[in-house]
Amino acid sequence: MRERTQLLLIAAAALITSAPALAQSPFPISKLVLEGDTVTDVGLVTSISNVGVTNNGDWIVEADTDNPDTDRDSVVLRNGSLFAREGDPLPSPVGSSLNTFDGISMNVNLDVGWNLFLTGPPSNQDSGIYYNFDLVIQEGDTSIAPEFGAGTVYLGFFDAKLNDTNDMVTLASVDDPTIGGTLERALVKLDLGPAGALLGESAIVKEGDLLAGQTELVVELGTSTHQNDINELGQSLFFADLDGSTATDGVIYVDDRLIAQEGSPSPVAGRNYELLSSRAMNMNNVSQVVFKANLDGTTADDEMIVADGRELIREGQSLPAISGFQFTSFGSSSGPVAIDDYGNVLWYGDWNDPDTGLDTGLFLNDLLLVQEGVTLIDGLLVQGIGNIAETFAISDDGQYVIFEATLEGGLEGAFLIEVDAPKPVPDGDTVAGTQSTAVSNGVNIDVTWDAVTCPEDDYNLFYGPLEQVGDYAYTGAECGLGTSGQASFPAPANNAFWMIAGVDAASREGAHGFDSVGRARPAGAGGLCGVVTQLNTASCP
Repeated sequence: MRERTQLLLIAAAALITSAPALAQSPFPISKLVLEGDTVTDVGLVTSISNVGVTNNGDWIVEADTDNPDTDRDSVVLRNGSLFAREGDPLPSPVGSSLNTFDGISMNVNLDVGWNLFLTGPPSNQDSGIYYNFDLVIQEGDTSIAPEFGAGTVYLGFFDAKLNDTNDMVTLASVDDPTIGGTLERALVKLDLGPAGALLGESAIVKEGDLLAGQTELVVELGTSTHQNDINELGQSLFFADLDGSTATDGVIYVDDRLIAQEGSPSPVAGRNYELLSSRAMNMNNVSQVVFKANLDGTTADDEMIVADGRELIREGQSLPAISGFQFTSFGSSSGPVAIDDYGNVLWYGDWNDPDTGLDTGLFLNDLLLVQEGVTLIDGLLVQGIGNIAETFAISDDGQYVIFEATLEGGLEGAFLIEVDAPKPVPDGDTVAGTQSTAVSNGVNIDVTWDAVTCPEDDYNLFYGPLEQVGDYAYTGAECGLGTSGQASFPAPANNAFWMIAGVDAASREGAHGFDSVGRARPAGAGGLCGVVTQLNTASCP
C-alpha cells in the first residue's frame, strides 16, 4: 500500500516526569528582550507586549521604555533592532507622526502590517492601516470594496493581519449608507502589490450579511485580535453574532464554511457549544482551525480547546505533565491559542495544584514547554507566563515559539523556543525521499522505508485492518525497530493499512504521515509502544 494513503494526526504529548522535577524546557529557550535591556537612543525596556515569529526565526516585539517623554517611549523591535518608535514621522498623511501601535503582524519577508494611531490628523482621521510605514487606508477614507454601498466610509480599525503573499485583513468600523445606523463592523480583505500598494478591497463579511446555511443576519463581528485571521490560501477566519436566539447566535466561519455554532454539537458526546463569543481562535495554512469554547452542562468541565474539529483538552482533564492535577482554565478566553501547519497546537493551561506558584504552563500539544515556578531561563525561574492579547505565538512551520514571561525579580521578557520535533518518514511527496513499500509473503508483510534521507533515532510501525483506516484505528504495533529501514508485521486475514513513525532520543514520536495537501494525519499511537508524546512536522532533515 502506498504510504500516503495510510493515516494519522497529532496525538499530542505528555512529559513523563513530576512537574517540580522539571528544571528546563524540553527545548532550548533564548532571551530576546528583557526588562532593563537598552534600546539605543531611547531608554531601558520596562515592559513587553505583542510578539510574533516567522518560519525563519525572525521575530518582532513591542516594548515600553523608561524614556521620560511618554510620547516617545514605546518601540517595536525586529530581530533586536529598533524598527519603529512612537513619535516617528510618517510619510503619509503629510505632517503625521506615529502615536501608538496596534495589531502588529509580520510576514516571512519581514514586512509588517498594522493599525497605527496618528498624531497630526483630526480625530476622525487619526488612524490607518499601514504596510510597513506606507499608508494603505486611512480612517475617513471611502472604501472601494464592491460589497459596500456607495460612499461607505472607514471610521476606524481594530487590527491587521498580513500573510506572506501580501494579502491583509482588518476588522474595520464603517458607515455604510445602505445599512441602518451610523456604525457597522466589517472584515475587509486588502489585496496589496509586491511593494504594498493597494490593488483592491473586498468585504469578507459585514453587518447585515446572511451567512451560508443561516437564516439570521450578522449583527456584530468579533473585535478582539484573536477573533479573525488570514492564511496563505487567502482564506479568512472570523467570529460573528447573528440576530437570532442568544442560544444559537454565535458562529465561527472560514469564508463561507461553518466551523462551529453555539447550540450545535461539540466534539464531546452529548454536549453542545454554549459560548463561542469573546474566545480566541487561529487558522493554519491548510485550513485547520483551533478555538476556545464553552460547553453546556456542568461547569466543572465546560471550557475546552477544539483543534481541527477534535477535542484537544478540556477543563477537568489531566496530563502526565501536571502530575495528576486537573485543568481549571486555559487562561483569558480571548488570550491566544495557535495552530501550526502540521496541526500542532500551542496553548496556555492553568491547573488545580494548591501551590499557585506552580500551576500554569505553556503547552505544545500535550508537551509542557514552560512552567511557572519550575522552568529556568538563564538561571532565573519563570514566575508568570503571558496569556492575554498577543503574548505567545508559533511559526507556521512549528519550529519556533515566542512567548512573554516574567522571571524572578519581576523581570518581564520575550523569549524564543526552538522546537526540535521528531523527523517524519519520507513519503516522496510531502517529505522528500523514497516512499515506503510493503510485500506480503503470506505470513508476514515485509516493509521497507527510507531511514537515510531524514534519519531518526528509532522507528515504530503501526497497523490495522483497512476497514478501520477512516477511524485511524490500529490493532497492533512493532516497536523499537531501529534504523535499518526494514521490518515485518503479521499479515491479517484480508487486508491491512500501516504507518511508520520516527522516534527521537527523548521518546517523542513524529507524524504518522500526511494527506494529499500536506496535513499531518489525525492519528497517534494511542499508547502503543509506550508513546504518549507526539509532535508533527514535515521538516526534513
